[in-house]
Amino acid sequence: NQISNEGITTLNDFYTKYIKDNKEHVDYKNHLDNKINSMNIAIKDISNMYEAFGILCKIYAAYNENDKECTNCSQNAEEFVQKIGELNKDPNITGNGSYSKILSTLSNDYKNLKNKCPDFQPLPELTSQTSHVDNSAKGGEEIPLQAPEATPSSSSTLNTVIPVLSIFAIS
Repeated sequence: NQISNEGITTLNDFYTKYIKDNKEHVDYKNHLDNKINSMNIAIKDISNMYEAFGILCKIYAAYNENDKECTNCSQNAEEFVQKIGELNKDPNITGNGSYSKILSTLSNDYKNLKNKCPDFQPLPELTSQTSHVDNSAKGGEEIPLQAPEATPSSSSTLNTVIPVLSIFAIS
């Protein structure tokens, strides 16, 4: 520990005192700023995303490979399409890269299920098909996110959505 901790009781105090206005290590500062911005997610928006995720989980739970018409999960599928449509119209969701990525992942997983259950309603076209993630730690370049059709299968939900949304389910 090379820096005195006098007056520093939280990470935010440390950030404000030593990093926020520091002109050195700008790449790392930008990376930290992006992480801090992701902490300002509105609970209402997370609740809506969590609701869509919950409906998708119900579809997966009701899915039966032997039921080609998917009668057990068609009502949940209709509800999911409606919820995604609502989220897709919300500028707080479509205008935020993190939200757009989650929305894209949820949509992709539904589309994978729709391939198994062709009677499911199609999803509306997502407003933000390609978003960019700032990768400041690697020179500030932007990395395009894949469109939903190009995102890997349902494991993408497990890897992307569950960790983010489970945090808010606990709170």
